[in-house]
Amino acid sequence: MKKKHELKEGTLAERIRQRSIIKRNTYRSKRVQLAPGTGRAGSRVTVGKDSSVVVATRTLPGLSVDLNRQLFYEACNDVLCMGGIPMGYIHNLVGDPGYSEESLRELAKNMGEMAQKCDMDYLGGDVMVASEAGDGCSTLVVMGKIVTEQCINNQSLKPGMDLVMTKFVGIAGTVWLTEHDWQEKLQRLPDDMVQRAREFGNDINGHAEAQVAWEAGVTAMHHTTQRGIFGDLWAFAEASGVGLTVDLKVIPIRQETIEICEAYDLNPYMIPAGGAFLIGTYDGKELVKKMQKQGCMATVIGKITEGAQRVVVHGEEERALLPHNNEIEGNIYRACRKDVI
Repeated sequence: MKKKHELKEGTLAERIRQRSIIKRNTYRSKRVQLAPGTGRAGSRVTVGKDSSVVVATRTLPGLSVDLNRQLFYEACNDVLCMGGIPMGYIHNLVGDPGYSEESLRELAKNMGEMAQKCDMDYLGGDVMVASEAGDGCSTLVVMGKIVTEQCINNQSLKPGMDLVMTKFVGIAGTVWLTEHDWQEKLQRLPDDMVQRAREFGNDINGHAEAQVAWEAGVTAMHHTTQRGIFGDLWAFAEASGVGLTVDLKVIPIRQETIEICEAYDLNPYMIPAGGAFLIGTYDGKELVKKMQKQGCMATVIGKITEGAQRVVVHGEEERALLPHNNEIEGNIYRACRKDVI
């Protein structure tokens, strides 16, 4: 009997996603302008002579309000990275019989408030209750309208481009650890530091940064994910078939993230990084200036190169970037399951 390959907890490894999902869905109509690919779980589709839409989806384990807030903004960011303005969402939930109607109402209320702020409509969704569901799972599908003339995607990097990063490392992972401190390792840290880190969740929305990038004519964008910044750097380069060199010292990271990751003995560059954009442009300094002028944080962190070598430089040392390892992500998800509303 042929041995089965059991999947590991966390985001599916890219090589498995490619061979078991992408390559099994071979039909492509002329409507699809941009199909799902490496590091991209969405598509750009023509719906009329002069109109296109983008669709993106995200899934996270858990039913808490905090996790779904991150899910909402991360899915919206995926749409933004394909040149679309989010217009509506579909929200699907799977919970166990212990999940209450009161919790469901509170979750729906919070999602509705976020959608109103973003001028997005609720387009539907399904809720399934099953004893096998464990602590539940949430899936969000966001639909958006294309508003850019250029086709923006994560496979347009070219050698010679500067690599710009918005915001900072580990936003989503930092928030998860503060909100689900299941081992109480953060009690030794100052309360105000933990509170500041918990509020990082307000920084995940990327509408402002995307608008600046669009106006600057950017075509290569990638939204960071559960892979961590190291995994996302690899995926961005892999999607375009290029190499890159990144200076670790200039990757923006907050002291709160460093302290919290030290408390849990985690690498801050490998925890979920949702909320930041990676952008390829031939004039990184100019793009950073435009971002800062609009009150957005951005930093030139590296250079796109020829070939397939992808490295992070720290002084005289170099570290090769490798495909995403979901071991750390799985540990954080297991923590989240212990703190469902």
